[in-house]
Amino acid sequence: MEEAEGGVDRGGSGEDDAEERADVYCAVGKDAGREWRANLRWVLADFPRSQSHRRLVLVLAHVHRPPQRINMSYVAVGAWVPVSQVAEHEVAAYRKLEEDKASKALDDLVCFCKTQGVHARKLVVAVDDMTKGLIQLVDDHEVAELVMGAASDRAYTRKIRTPKSKKALALQQKANPNCRIWFVCKGNLICTSSGRSPRSRAGRRHPRLARAQGQAPPTTRGPNRHRRDCRCTPMTTTPTTSSTTSLTKQLLKLQRPKGAHPPACSQYRRVERNCRRLRATVRYVCRQQSVNQVSKTARDAESTPKGEARCRRKAEERLRMEPDRWELDAIFNKIRKVDRRSAKLELHVAGSERAMGKLNVRRPVSRSLLDMLRLGRRREEPVAVEESIVAVGGGSFLRLGLLEVEKATGSFNESARLSGGVYRGTLHRMSVAVKVIFPDIAVNEARFARAADAMARARHPGLVKLIGACPEARIVVHELVPGGSLEDRLNGKAPPLPWHVRFGIAYQTCSALSYLHSTDTVHGDVRPTNILLGDERCSSIKLAGLGMSRLVAPKLGGTVALAYVDPRYLATGELTPQCDVHALGVLLLRLVTGKPASAAKKAAREAATGGGRAWHEVVDASAGGWPMERAMEVAILGLKCCHVSDGRAPPRPAAELLEEARGVLEAATSAAPGRT
Repeated sequence: MEEAEGGVDRGGSGEDDAEERADVYCAVGKDAGREWRANLRWVLADFPRSQSHRRLVLVLAHVHRPPQRINMSYVAVGAWVPVSQVAEHEVAAYRKLEEDKASKALDDLVCFCKTQGVHARKLVVAVDDMTKGLIQLVDDHEVAELVMGAASDRAYTRKIRTPKSKKALALQQKANPNCRIWFVCKGNLICTSSGRSPRSRAGRRHPRLARAQGQAPPTTRGPNRHRRDCRCTPMTTTPTTSSTTSLTKQLLKLQRPKGAHPPACSQYRRVERNCRRLRATVRYVCRQQSVNQVSKTARDAESTPKGEARCRRKAEERLRMEPDRWELDAIFNKIRKVDRRSAKLELHVAGSERAMGKLNVRRPVSRSLLDMLRLGRRREEPVAVEESIVAVGGGSFLRLGLLEVEKATGSFNESARLSGGVYRGTLHRMSVAVKVIFPDIAVNEARFARAADAMARARHPGLVKLIGACPEARIVVHELVPGGSLEDRLNGKAPPLPWHVRFGIAYQTCSALSYLHSTDTVHGDVRPTNILLGDERCSSIKLAGLGMSRLVAPKLGGTVALAYVDPRYLATGELTPQCDVHALGVLLLRLVTGKPASAAKKAAREAATGGGRAWHEVVDASAGGWPMERAMEVAILGLKCCHVSDGRAPPRPAAELLEEARGVLEAATSAAPGRT
């Protein structure tokens, strides 16, 4: 059972609280946020208050029934699983989450009461049977006033006069008769039960006085009568002089009947018995009157200066403790939020583990089924498979016909053109990029097929995958990378790239080149045009153009391509790993400065040698707050890569420079932003 107070005054004695405060219990359902707010407004505005109670205290009671099924919506939509089929920690986490939701709804109602200037607190009881829980709540807390819903809001009509819900009907029949129940629906009072509250008993006549005046004393019927009603309840009202005088007059009227013998007259004996009872009642009334006078005198003594000073000290102590209580409430709220979040995460983790287990079980079955299907297809079409697949040294590519390529691109429709001789197409339900090599610059068919096979053997996440080729028409088919090229982003055709994204692109390019060099393969055409971006956020890149130099006759490109070519390659014509390292250095300088290749080399060289330019003037300001030390390291690394084969110093090995570049770029990627 959880109980929390909200705005309850702790000062004063117990007798003062009993006289000045009236606790009214409100049975709040699970939909407290929607349906019960109207009923709460009725309690705050229209609930009858006695003149003897100066303030009203609401106790928002909620009987929580632990769920017997758990919603596994992350596994399947609408999946409700019994708790017996779920692990114990998952059941505990889900039930904790449901209890926190109910507690949060009660906290909102308590805050709403605070805004109306009414003290309130919450009370949560967890039982399996909600009706028994309400009856137990009434008995354990000796509830005198209870407000509960008569029916749901959608069942409310103007003609409703009795409770409609099963819980309300059961509570009306089985609850303690000393508890008065107010049945409310949608902010309207439907009816009240016939219970007797302590306030109604306070003004009730004494049993002896009632019998003397010919009235039957109040009795409690039913098996659920309260234990306190078995004793005679003393009078708590202050007797007046008029009531004592009326009792005396009744004593004078009781005379012995004429001509009747006292022992033989039953009427006389009854009158004598009533007289004795009346005398005892008069004595009790006088004694109670003296007790009330003493209590009044004690209360008057509290108004003396000492009493006022004591009350002032208590008020000051409460004010000093109030900030600490607010701080503790804030801490408890944060703890509850963390607990709810951890419970959700535990449920998601458990669901993910269960899904992974199912996938691990199904994976071998799927793999064996796929192998069987491939084997059956090979047996049915052995000739077609041999003609369509060429495998040399472990690599393979799909040999395509010209008709199949034309169908994929819509007969090379202009609307499918991406750039130059590259078209967008759909092949085997997959988006592809079709590149056409013009016959006047392409190599012969046999050499074209060998180059395509070498391109297909290179498999790396940072390389564009070759899907197929048509050697007869000099066409290659690659996977489609939808994010565009790095050249488009650096030329201002799209929003500028942030500095940390530029470092990430350089690091992934360096990793792809390291893989190629480890397989004794040289790319030979590393430049921003061949670096394709996976999406708009540039979280991944693909290096294109691998092996394209083998598909065409030896010929250099324009001025843009020449800026990335190693000078030694121009002199010897030999393609080595140093060529890729030189192109990587030019790419790093362009990413840092944002300038064209030749201008980037010149600006970085002037800043490095102290030629009158500072580094903060060289770096690209559109990339945001560069970490200046990391930007300088990357720019100096780019200068080192560009000078690997300038002839003035012995060149460092390409593998050594690539390893150094990976370390510098990895540190730059995780660097903190600087000030612009």
